[in-house]
Amino acid sequence: HYITTDTVKALKLASLGLLVYLPMAVLSRTLLTLALTIGNPEGQRLFSIGVGSSEIIALFVGAFLLMITRAFNVEKERAEEHASIV
Repeated sequence: HYITTDTVKALKLASLGLLVYLPMAVLSRTLLTLALTIGNPEGQRLFSIGVGSSEIIALFVGAFLLMITRAFNVEKERAEEHASIV
């Protein structure tokens, strides 16, 4: 049996980690730009918000892993139900 509770938990944590990475990466880049230019005179300070390809890939991979996790969870429940019947 490859699909266990531990497998489902590990996949769920991995997917949630990737989904949390997206806002943290955008926020950290924005704060870094602001922190580096805060000493500049007024009118020369920068405020930048951007989403790169790595964040988009992380979003898709995280969402895909979350879907796989849900499918594994359903299969695990079916296998447990089948084992209890047999």
